[in-house]
Amino acid sequence: LTISTDIEGKNVWKECFTASDVHLPTHYYFGFSAATGDLSDNHDIISVHTYQLDSDEKRHSEDRRSIIPNAPGAEPEREHTDDPKGSGWSALKIFFLIIFLIIVCVGVGVGAYYYMNNRQYQRTRFY
Repeated sequence: LTISTDIEGKNVWKECFTASDVHLPTHYYFGFSAATGDLSDNHDIISVHTYQLDSDEKRHSEDRRSIIPNAPGAEPEREHTDDPKGSGWSALKIFFLIIFLIIVCVGVGVGAYYYMNNRQYQRTRFY
């Protein structure tokens, strides 16, 4: 199994990795996933092309529907571990924090305006 990529779309394929002695049955599906770490990003898979590069008479005559997928030369399967929950702020939290700060600033400004007007009124009254 050889995985090659053409990131720039120029039909220049670069080998990503190769695994030998891989047995895959027919009528299965390939799944793709990507992770970038702490930063979120979009990954678009534009197209996937699969080719059988080498073939012999033995492969043409065998029934591949009953093959159990395996790759003896591959690394053993790792245990699934969930990503740690980051203590980062979500966009919604930041939005509400900014709205709260704007409301506080407007409230302080309006309060200061009324306080100054009230003091001005009290200074001009003579009893």
